[in-house]
Amino acid sequence: TYAEVESFGVGQSATAVYTAPGDGRDLNITIDADGGYVIHMDYRFDWGGNPSTGKPWEDILILNSKPAQTWGPQQHVNNFYFTPGTHVTLGDKSNDGHFAIIADGIQVATYDHRLPVNSVKEVKFSTTAGSGTDIWDLLLLP
Repeated sequence: TYAEVESFGVGQSATAVYTAPGDGRDLNITIDADGGYVIHMDYRFDWGGNPSTGKPWEDILILNSKPAQTWGPQQHVNNFYFTPGTHVTLGDKSNDGHFAIIADGIQVATYDHRLPVNSVKEVKFSTTAGSGTDIWDLLLLP
């Protein structure tokens, strides 16, 4: 699911309201600009491979950006957990110089801007097929 935006800047937010899954890679929120991702939020309940342990990532929110088609260094929010089957919200709000990462109304992290937020053209929300996750609502707020 995605939403094209005419403008996006300081003070605006992108939030998904959805059902937390019991397994797998859960929710991705990507804010796209021309030629890159301003921010990519990837919640992993139990998915993929952690290169330092050789086991799946568990209960982690991975934040990153992709200027000029090259991923930057990841920022991790560890011990990030939603109870499976519950309705939850995950999103971000753009502030001067950084995004505030907000889960169920609580700020859990900040993420410095690596690309100008006023270059945003599209906001994408996606879940892993078969994860049992349903997106209930998408909010783009001024």
